[in-house]
Formats: sequence, structure tokens, C-alpha cells
Amino acid sequence: NSGLRDLLQRNYLDIVAPFVERNQSAFKPLYGAEKWTDAINKNGIIAPDLVQIWADTKTDNEEFFKKLDPSNDSTSPTETFVDDIESSNRHDLADETTPLFTKQA
Repeated sequence: NSGLRDLLQRNYLDIVAPFVERNQSAFKPLYGAEKWTDAINKNGIIAPDLVQIWADTKTDNEEFFKKLDPSNDSTSPTETFVDDIESSNRHDLADETTPLFTKQA
């Protein structure tokens, strides 16, 4: 924390000022959740495509963890993991005769 505040004080005085005034960690947000909500909802402050990426990621994460929950179906998390590994185990990326490493002289 002191290293980050020091860096900010040397290079970004306007950014560090509120943290210094409040004697607050540079890692602690200055404002509460309502400021984030306002920034997300007001057009132009946070790009709409970024907000959409956040929403898509949230949905994808919920679906992923739902699959891992054994109470959702009879497939165990281990079976799901193994199935995912096996389905992504592709050999078309390199010819099997292609060496992965070469000897150094």
C-alpha cells in the first residue's frame, strides 16, 4: 500500500489526493457501490460494450458453477471436469512427429 501511494504521489498528485486527505489505503475504493451503479447506468461513462461483457461473463460463470454443483444433476464435478478435458484434448494443433523441444548445442 505505501509503495502504491508513493508512486501515485510522485506521478499522479490529482489521483492520490483523496487517499492522502483521508489517510486511506490506495486499494480501498473512495466511493460506495452507488457510484459504480451510476457510472454503469449513465451513458458514456462506462462503454456499453464493456457492461455487456460483464453481463455475459456473469452469466457464463453462473452456468459454469451450476454445472459443478452435484445437486443440479447426477453428473459429478469430477465427471464434468474429465469430460471437458477429453473434449478439448485436440491433436490437430501439431503433427505427432513434430518434436516439442529441440536439443541445444
